[in-house]
Amino acid sequence: MSFLYITADVIGGPGGGPSVTFQEAKALSELGPTTVYGRQYLEWQGPDPWKYDIAACQRIAFPTDLKLAHFYGGTFTETVRRLKERRVKVCYTIAAHDLAASRKEHESMGVDFAKLYPHLCDPELWQRYIHGYRLADVIVCPSHLAANT
Repeated sequence: MSFLYITADVIGGPGGGPSVTFQEAKALSELGPTTVYGRQYLEWQGPDPWKYDIAACQRIAFPTDLKLAHFYGGTFTETVRRLKERRVKVCYTIAAHDLAASRKEHESMGVDFAKLYPHLCDPELWQRYIHGYRLADVIVCPSHLAANT
């Protein structure tokens, strides 16, 4: 029996996401043998959120002894779908952000939010983006605000 931890974030280092991913991966590793993939292991840099999913699918051998896969952020819909087909339990931490507030902050700094994050603006891409969350067995939200978002 083994475990899998995947995130499109950097594991470890300064900041909220890197700190959370370090602690989550560490906690899962205490349960047994755990394979950990973060941004630095998925060998992809760039704004297209689906590239991490493709990279994860290419790296995972989908062993039959996986008991649980835990994801943090990003979108890993195809990876989750394949794991679920193999009856692996999936847990997903979603550190949701208020899209309107994020857009306002980006645009106040001169960043074209819609161009950089089309999957957060286009309703069809948004549904594709969150489909992996819907496939998960358990969703973890780190706060009431994130859950409401």
